Amino acid sequence: MSRFLHLPTFAVFLGYKILSFIRPTDYALVLQRYYAIFSVLIIFLVLVKWVSDKTEIRGEAVLNAICISGIFEIAYIIAQWAGLADVTYRYHGIAGSHVNPSILGLELSFYFPIGIYLFAKSSGARKTIWAIMSIYFFIFIILSESRTAIISSVFSSAIILSQEFHVKIFKNKKLSALILATIAAISIILFFYKIDSVKGRMLIWTVCLRMIAEKPWSGWGVNGFAKKYMSLQADFFEQHPDSCFSVFADNISHPFNEYLKCCIRFGIPVMIIVVFANICLIYYLWMYRHKVSSVVICCVVNVTLWSMVSYPLQIPFVWITIVYVVGYFLYKFIRLNDCRYIMLGLVCCYVYPLYATSQNFIHDIGRLNLHKYIYREDKELVKDRYYRAFGEYKHDESFLYDYGSILHRFGEYDSSLKVLNRCSSYLSDYNLQLLIADDYKQLGMTDSALVAFRYAGRMIPSRFLPLYYEMMTYEESGNHTCAVRLANEIMAKPVKISKSISARKIKQEAQNIIQQNQHKE
Repeated sequence: MSRFLHLPTFAVFLGYKILSFIRPTDYALVLQRYYAIFSVLIIFLVLVKWVSDKTEIRGEAVLNAICISGIFEIAYIIAQWAGLADVTYRYHGIAGSHVNPSILGLELSFYFPIGIYLFAKSSGARKTIWAIMSIYFFIFIILSESRTAIISSVFSSAIILSQEFHVKIFKNKKLSALILATIAAISIILFFYKIDSVKGRMLIWTVCLRMIAEKPWSGWGVNGFAKKYMSLQADFFEQHPDSCFSVFADNISHPFNEYLKCCIRFGIPVMIIVVFANICLIYYLWMYRHKVSSVVICCVVNVTLWSMVSYPLQIPFVWITIVYVVGYFLYKFIRLNDCRYIMLGLVCCYVYPLYATSQNFIHDIGRLNLHKYIYREDKELVKDRYYRAFGEYKHDESFLYDYGSILHRFGEYDSSLKVLNRCSSYLSDYNLQLLIADDYKQLGMTDSALVAFRYAGRMIPSRFLPLYYEMMTYEESGNHTCAVRLANEIMAKPVKISKSISARKIKQEAQNIIQQNQHKE
């Protein structure tokens, strides 16, 4: 154990960072998730053992180890700019090793307060290094264009200044008012900077409240959001066809609010308990702020802020960081004279989580091994692989979706429809509905196909494909009047992404159908 670098912590975060540098395929994301889960389970046991043994741990050495992984992330972004590393995010903004900029912002918003804390506690050359790195962290937070990361960084700065530099922010009324005014101004500017994103979240939360209203006390279960959300979004747009939110709708897999997700899953009573516990934790930390490291307070505040507008608990990095926060509490406030029985109890309690995690890992890797066959042309081989796996994966919506799409590709529409309908009992999804609709169409069930295409269109009203397929179904069935009506609707429909090639092609096809039917008249 080094004096300046806690090697076990460094190894854990370095391992996670190496996995995140792998191109973000399904395999890489699964490996990251299970690496984090196994790390959390093992680290917690080790921390309890250290507490019992009264092992001397230098907090700064642990934080150095964590923060160095942030330096690797910045180095990776610079390597991407220099063309030395693959760029994983090809839209506006930077994402580093992540699939989108918000996750990069989330990660950097944890590194930033740690960097400031280390600057406050260090001296000499190390103080200069951490000052420079803190500036870099904040610059890249701004470059990520993550609004929540910027706001949480401002809060973190205020906490660190108050605790480590003894600036009496919260006792000085003028300074407190200035900071609050600054945060309010930044929030308003950021609100209007990405107003479309805000409106998209407003739509999601509106539909989520409808979900909660239907089952306020018991909730929808662990898989309730995936199973029901898109159906309720379709219902919302059926009732409000002219809603200003229609252009912001998308295929949604998370409510972008951890508290709403908890309420949807388990009901209002559980959410109230979670919110109350969160408030009590923040209150306790603030009341005992002179005994608790400011980094711990920053981490809790960060998770709380991010939980209001995003999905931090889905990010493995956050899991590992939270464990170290819990570990700090154990180390700082708990002293055990004889830990043998406690350790024995924890090991016994860990048997099932370790077993369940191992089984889930094997399950997910098995499904991904099957997924590589999805584009193979050997029909009998692919069908045989999926048919034999059906018994094990018949409740897995990802497997069912892949299986149904394979059967659809091979022209076995009746079997595909059965599998996809089974999948729809676990997953409400725009692409799934398009596949189901095309199965109906290929089987000659035109009315059912049209209903399914309209349903998919209501899920995401800004998309052109459902209208296009519905138009072509009418045209191929000889109902030219309805085909022309839909073609005119397509021509009048605004394009969400101006450079969309597919939207231009669909509009051209609609124009052709209008012209052809004019000639027929």
